[in-house]
Amino acid sequence: EVAAARGCDLFLVQNGDLNDGTGFSRTPPAVLVPLLQRMPFDALTTGNHELYENENIDYLAQPGGFIDSWNGSFITSNTLDAATGEHLGSSHKLLVGRTSRVLAFGFLYDMRDHADHVIVTRVEEAVQQAWFVDALTATEYDAVLFLTHMDFKDPLVDLLLAATRASAGAAVPVLFVTGHSHVRAYRDLDTRAASFEAGRYLDTIGFASFSLSPPPSVASSSAAAAATFAHLNIDANRASMAAAAGLADPASLLTAAGAALRGEIKRAAQDSASAMCSAARHARTRRLRGWARPSHSGGSTWTR
Repeated sequence: EVAAARGCDLFLVQNGDLNDGTGFSRTPPAVLVPLLQRMPFDALTTGNHELYENENIDYLAQPGGFIDSWNGSFITSNTLDAATGEHLGSSHKLLVGRTSRVLAFGFLYDMRDHADHVIVTRVEEAVQQAWFVDALTATEYDAVLFLTHMDFKDPLVDLLLAATRASAGAAVPVLFVTGHSHVRAYRDLDTRAASFEAGRYLDTIGFASFSLSPPPSVASSSAAAAATFAHLNIDANRASMAAAAGLADPASLLTAAGAALRGEIKRAAQDSASAMCSAARHARTRRLRGWARPSHSGGSTWTR
């Protein structure tokens, strides 16, 4: 609502590693996925943690499953299905807002230790492929967004920018939402491009903004970049988010959809706790049965 009132577009993105690090993390992530599907993400990509086990990959990529549920917004520009040779998700996605059109890609670093149900194409190779060049040259857009699951200063970021500039020119704004190295960091790449990494483990909600219009004449390249891009690291709690949105009361952030999701999270936590307790009881029973052995007198003794 705030963005709309200001005549701006606001896109919510997720940069990978979605299935590890929570109390709902499982192989496969069957408890976590329905919760994530309730989030209004405009674009997502994969991290390395989704790709270590074939069971996770198959669960996420099954027909009608998690990846399909995003209707093209799960972007895996250099991660392919090994069985088909096609992109695991989409190669790219055009995000259409009220006032802007943003061309989004999703790139993973040159990962080599993934499970064998996927192929991770080297970024150096992917940017030479026809689909990438065609996306940059045959699509109408105002800006380019890279969801890049790699460090904010990874040389691959610079490689992607150079490939983009070769096709899109120097004027188009390019934002890299980076990750993987678990830091809060930012760097300007040129006067119309920046790399922003917003923390780790959902300790941070990163907010980045940029102007579609070239900045007015300024004295230096760093000042020009500052005039184009802004970023903010928001601590992942309601008070900080309310303050960032200019709201006096954190409770005003709660929506009906948010309340429903909070209820689902609570129920999932209760169900998970019950399942863990049940599994622990069964395991203890099996151990006790393994210790019980008949004695020569016909009774039982506790022996291995």
